Amino acid sequence: MMGALAPLARAESVPKSFSFTGAGYGHGVGMSQVGARGMALEGKSAAEIIQHFYTGVDVTPFPDSSSLRVNIGHLLTKFSFRVEAIAGETGTVFSQLWGSDLSAIPSKVDTPTAQVAVGTQITATPTESGTVLTYVLPGIAATPLAPALTFTLRWSGTRFLDGPAGLVNTSSNKYRYGQLHLTTIKTKDGPRLEVTNDVRLHDEYLKGIGEMPSSWPAAALQAQVIAIRSYALSKNGVFRTECDCEIYGSTKDLAFVGYSKEIEAGWGGKWVDAVTATSTDPLSGLTATLKGRPVATFFFTSSGGHTQDVIDVWGSNLTWLQAVPDPWSLDLSLNPGYATWTKVKSQAEMAKAFVLSDVASYSFNSRTRGGGVKSVTATSSSGKRATLSGEIFRSRLDLPSTFIQRPVVSISSADDVLLSIGIGKALFPSAKSAVLTTVDTETASAITAAPFAFQLKAPLLVSSGADVDTRVVAELIRRKITKVYVVGSDFQFSAKYFSELKKRKITVERLGGANRYAVAEAVAGAMKGAPILVSNQDVSSLLPLASALATASRPILWTASGVIPRQTARVLARTKSPISLVGVADHFEESLVAQLPDDFEDLRSLDEAGLAVAVEELSIPQARVAVSGEASASTIGFFGPQVQLLALSDYLDAHPETLIIYAIRLKSDEVSQIRALS
Repeated sequence: MMGALAPLARAESVPKSFSFTGAGYGHGVGMSQVGARGMALEGKSAAEIIQHFYTGVDVTPFPDSSSLRVNIGHLLTKFSFRVEAIAGETGTVFSQLWGSDLSAIPSKVDTPTAQVAVGTQITATPTESGTVLTYVLPGIAATPLAPALTFTLRWSGTRFLDGPAGLVNTSSNKYRYGQLHLTTIKTKDGPRLEVTNDVRLHDEYLKGIGEMPSSWPAAALQAQVIAIRSYALSKNGVFRTECDCEIYGSTKDLAFVGYSKEIEAGWGGKWVDAVTATSTDPLSGLTATLKGRPVATFFFTSSGGHTQDVIDVWGSNLTWLQAVPDPWSLDLSLNPGYATWTKVKSQAEMAKAFVLSDVASYSFNSRTRGGGVKSVTATSSSGKRATLSGEIFRSRLDLPSTFIQRPVVSISSADDVLLSIGIGKALFPSAKSAVLTTVDTETASAITAAPFAFQLKAPLLVSSGADVDTRVVAELIRRKITKVYVVGSDFQFSAKYFSELKKRKITVERLGGANRYAVAEAVAGAMKGAPILVSNQDVSSLLPLASALATASRPILWTASGVIPRQTARVLARTKSPISLVGVADHFEESLVAQLPDDFEDLRSLDEAGLAVAVEELSIPQARVAVSGEASASTIGFFGPQVQLLALSDYLDAHPETLIIYAIRLKSDEVSQIRALS
């Protein structure tokens, strides 16, 4: 897929299309429906499912017998329906039309505007004078009723009208309960019709929600009912004039299909059973609550392995809508359509989405804590840029989700010098300075140099041997670099090393000395930040961690096990902020620890595993990770965590905000495995 690309200079280089690979379907906030199904299949209860996906909520009974006004037709120019008997009904069904908005059951002396026989085709049309209703009986011409702002339809067999059980049949759904309102509203495009269904939330509404397949496990269905009830209660009582409703019966809120859900062939009864199972008494039902009040329980189809923090998607800080693991969404057996997906978008579609003349390249700028794309920037062939949030990007391109595959950049060379150059090109392509060292005789110099290079935002380029490598010189010339910092002990460099640089009119600032302690003192003098004190005995253990440790952007000082060298002591003496002591505990004698300032941060560990934890605590996340077969001094300049391929899946689960993956010194089949995991 296209990833973090440089702007293209010519229009003829503009791609014709863009391919996106990702996982999941929906906004990612709240409960994953596929996740609910997976948890149910593992034996989890509905309450356990709810409390996994909605952080900190209680599942408790809450009154839900109130009426809910549900919009089933929005901004319509016509709405047709007829009243029918439900299957098996032998009595004579009838209906009544009232030329007003009735919210309560009228007294027996009230007279309807019209009584309409079963099977009558009724059509509502919005006009400037109000809603016009016409009804047609077989063999009889259409009969219009005088316009009214709102008509209310009631049919027999409901709470509003006694008699044989009927239903309203529209072109798309059937409605068994409550009453209908047909209201004309004024819009900039002329009069439009809003059609609403008054239903009791406790049962009449819940039975008609078509958000989850009724064939799914009972616990998943019950969790869905609890989420629906909680969401509807959070909307109940807040009237919305734009829809003449409290809640939309579409994906604007929740898909309400009415009696059609209840009579699904073979499965409708299971959904009704789930509604009944979550009812605690005739007036209440199980609800997700915080501090005794229902919360807005958003849900969606599936994710990319984690759900989303709501603040990353919609900007609201709601404590119960936090990112949580959702591995079930990546299970092909549970989510065959969206465990992985690929969508191709044309150049015209991309340009329209970003409101640019064309799109030459794009890059993902950041990811959410749940792993979705948080921000994306596109660049046109003329260099103009436009940035969209991940959710707007998804919406405009009609992508299934923002869980779009991370770009995978492969950097491979058996040669340490070329590898350090390649990493530098990938991370700091426009840097105008560089940090140089050699790696044959003193690995500690590269570890010392790394945080300095990171603080400069400059590549760390290595040479093998005492002379500067010609390929390093060529890279400096290509970049037009005029100043370098050479880090290392005196014995690491020949006189020719410096003469070759000066011959190219490159200014050299030397940060070195007789040994690693002197080198560290010189580098610390050029850096900001409180030092990190490490042991000579931990050099090999620190090598695979040094790339991540460099991101702490703090100078590294070395010490022997029992005595603090004088160079290190001088730096400590002038340091005003607390230092950090990092390494295996046995490598620091108590006599040395006693020499440290009282306020030092003790991050010593029992073993190398603990050392890795300490480094992670100190390092600053860079939204990138390297997957490499074996760490070496040439990869320290990656400035980020490095993991083995077998550990990548766990790493991404723990760090879903990772933006980009680098494959370093890996075979093509291993790179393919990374792409599959990304």
